Amino acid sequence: MPEDLSYHRRLDDGTVLSLQFCHPSRERVEAREQHLLQEAAGHEVQHFESQIVSQRYDQQIHALYTAEIYSREFPDEDIASLTRRESLIVETLLEAFRSIEKKWEQEGDPLKWYKRPELRRIVEEVTGTQWRQPVPNVAGCLLSNLIFGHGLPNANHRSSLSLVETYLGTFKPDFEIPDTGVHGEWFDWSEEYVHESKRLLMLARKAKMFRYIEDWGCTSIVRKNDVVAAFEDYNIWVDDPWSHFRQQHRELSIEFVYQILERTEYDTLIGEQDPGKRVFLDRLAATQ
Repeated sequence: MPEDLSYHRRLDDGTVLSLQFCHPSRERVEAREQHLLQEAAGHEVQHFESQIVSQRYDQQIHALYTAEIYSREFPDEDIASLTRRESLIVETLLEAFRSIEKKWEQEGDPLKWYKRPELRRIVEEVTGTQWRQPVPNVAGCLLSNLIFGHGLPNANHRSSLSLVETYLGTFKPDFEIPDTGVHGEWFDWSEEYVHESKRLLMLARKAKMFRYIEDWGCTSIVRKNDVVAAFEDYNIWVDDPWSHFRQQHRELSIEFVYQILERTEYDTLIGEQDPGKRVFLDRLAATQ
């Protein structure tokens, strides 16, 4: 009898479906599937995919997996609504995203857009970062906020890390984070952060659903690339999972930035104080 449940399912065309709902009643799962399909029709979704998979633990449950595919374009009205400084933030992040997207296209595996871009969310997460702290603390908070804000349609981790590199580069213009996509020491080390980051993001969103799954006999969730989140390793029964796991993610991201600075021999930045968001944006504008 299996003890884990897959969080993703991959279709032949590369589309990745994510777990949305589970229940012992197949009728309830099918009703939820129809509800999500109807919602998608009103949300400018280009294509909707779903699957229901049955699996037995202490009892049989039915798991609903879905994916929403959006057209690959950023709404002009969203960009037009931004102020000059907001546009500077968004365009810097979008430049990183477009570079990542181009690389995937060249490799013959174009990125799918699994959500409508939320450019305003990007601005909110940057604004919500606590500035005027030690530089690695600000960089870690910025990284965590952008990942949890999830304003991009895909590649949020890589794009967010690129913006953090840009932020650190305003203190040390020659600063670069080594390529974390190439197998080797940096890949293996950074992969640990990315995997735990995605576990915490998933738990923040779905902990309440996972409580039911645990009661039905499942002990862990397996993400793509065989990344396991065992329920015994995390407190999924906290009153406010979103805040709880977001705080853990922030601490993880700050520690990750400290390690980046130590590994790249830019540890002089560890003791440097951030002068504030306005200074960052002024420095960023000067490079445009």
